[in-house]
Amino acid sequence: MSKILIFTADDYEDLELHYPRFRLLEAGFKVDVAGETKGNIYKSKHQYPSTADVSFNDVSINDYEALIIPGGYAPDTLRAIPKVLEIVQQFNKQKKLIAFVCHAGSGSFD
Repeated sequence: MSKILIFTADDYEDLELHYPRFRLLEAGFKVDVAGETKGNIYKSKHQYPSTADVSFNDVSINDYEALIIPGGYAPDTLRAIPKVLEIVQQFNKQKKLIAFVCHAGSGSFD
């Protein structure tokens, strides 16, 4: 079964995380939500919760086919986390799909 990774952090845009997650689950993919701390609940801009299934430090790039980074204000936080940058760089190096939604693509993850 193919696995997809989605990043989360506080102030993510609700639908930009949950809609792709639910659609991918419906399509038969395994989806892991990654946050700074496994099990932590992150709140969207409108306080909708997202629980991290895995921590950034425990992500194994080889386990995933693609990465989704939702927008909102979360990307500003995510870009400041060295492990997040490393994950994105490894996805890019392996030529795996990286999907940026809205504000997630307006900064640099290099």
